[in-house]
Amino acid sequence: MLFGREAEAKRLESLLDDARRGRSGALVLRGEAGIGKTALLEHAVSRAEGFRVLRALGVESEAEIAFAALQQLLRPIVDGLAELPAHQARALGTALALADGPVPERLVVSAATLTLLAAASDQSPLICVVDDAHWLDEASAKTLVFTARRLDAEGVVLLFAAREPEKARFSAEGLPDLAISGLRPAAAKALLAERAPGLSERTANELIGLTRGNPLALVELPRSLGVAQQAGTAPLDEPLPVSAEIERVFLDRAGRALT
Repeated sequence: MLFGREAEAKRLESLLDDARRGRSGALVLRGEAGIGKTALLEHAVSRAEGFRVLRALGVESEAEIAFAALQQLLRPIVDGLAELPAHQARALGTALALADGPVPERLVVSAATLTLLAAASDQSPLICVVDDAHWLDEASAKTLVFTARRLDAEGVVLLFAAREPEKARFSAEGLPDLAISGLRPAAAKALLAERAPGLSERTANELIGLTRGNPLALVELPRSLGVAQQAGTAPLDEPLPVSAEIERVFLDRAGRALT
């Protein structure tokens, strides 16, 4: 369940409604670690009844492998290569390591990607979900942004989620952005009431202030508090004790802040 994301959810659902009517669209969700970008992507997928879903995940260890993310995304529809113009099929097949050949021109690969997605959407609307886009390899990132900028009447939705700030930035000039910020107090309290119902109002308010409404922090941090802290009879330690999940998510950001 999403808390306090009515406007963001409506934006995503509008893109899906447009795609059902044959109009394509793209959107980049941007925000800090744990802010809820992935939850919004999953919300879009859950509302995409009748859509075919394609997914890719940016992975830091694959960021230097050309077209690694594109291969993830297109793998379920590569059978459609046979229907592409020969030069596009040859270029995209080579880029995806499905055929031998010289390094293809990126323009041809990009055009082939657009053609392949358009062909796949003939059967049903298509939603392409790319999470952790800041870790996409450069070739995939540029190909997908090229494709997203040229979507028109195919019935394709292309969604990206990118962490910011991050040492690797997902550049997507020409695509609409949606900045995802912390939950407002009322929504943050509703989240805490569901996930940590034992917290006192005082402790809940302190956590909301200290986390700036970050949903992942609000879910994880109460597990690290003592009974007295949860009840509001003992002060919260600063810095707060953190679970392994919170430590993992925020470690990079904290390290950058100290350099």
